[in-house]
Amino acid sequence: MVNHSKIEELTEALAKVWQGGPLITSETAQRLAPQSDADAYAVQSALGTKMGWWTDGRPLAWKLGIAPVTAAPIPNHCLMTSPARLNKSERFSLFGIEVELAVRLRQPLYSGCRRSEAALAVGETLAAIELFDVRAASWQQLPRSFLLADLQMHGRLIIGEGVVGPWQSRFAESALSVRVNNQVLTGLALRHPMVDPVSLLPWLAMHAEHSGWGLAEGDVISMGSWTGMFEAHPGQHIEARFENIGSVSLEIDADTIGEEMAHDSA
Repeated sequence: MVNHSKIEELTEALAKVWQGGPLITSETAQRLAPQSDADAYAVQSALGTKMGWWTDGRPLAWKLGIAPVTAAPIPNHCLMTSPARLNKSERFSLFGIEVELAVRLRQPLYSGCRRSEAALAVGETLAAIELFDVRAASWQQLPRSFLLADLQMHGRLIIGEGVVGPWQSRFAESALSVRVNNQVLTGLALRHPMVDPVSLLPWLAMHAEHSGWGLAEGDVISMGSWTGMFEAHPGQHIEARFENIGSVSLEIDADTIGEEMAHDSA
């Protein structure tokens, strides 16, 4: 049963943070955590409507999660083009980084489509970096359902170089290298956990249509992490390169301070 009052309260609390207010306390976040994925998705939709994120009335980009498969619509202003730069005018609670492949659709994708149709609907495959952010304190202690409602911890999606044409299975086997301040980052798997990530697109087509939006030509979909989340810091330049696909980069200005880090140093 949908808990409408809790959905409204959590939507309002998240909106206040997006509007520049302080982070939600861990205690409040745990109290307001949705009781189901359906409630979490209802918060995503209500928050986007309240904030006016989708000027065309629908998201232009999505992020996919796996194990279990989940999704979040991305606010229009959170899409950035590589090379991207964060400065002190932007506020984050953490600088969590995941390197991913994203796809841009060349035609709509409808609920009930097959995996083969989804692959043919891909018009570009793109290198991407997702920056994670959470609108509540002590995010490691928060329930999964809160993080799902909070756009699956989404902060920014940086779109880099890519290749034009339908999805090719070989893309999932592309060699990936990641550099931080020109030093090769080691200790990461550098592989998508699924052999065929494009097989997630039929599920997303169903979910998006159920949410009242659908997937249209030009939509961008980030298809899950190749690195797991690692923490970046102000003053760092992160660059990732997928063999035969392209590169993507993000620079975090040295004077950019995360909100929780600012509290820690106070």
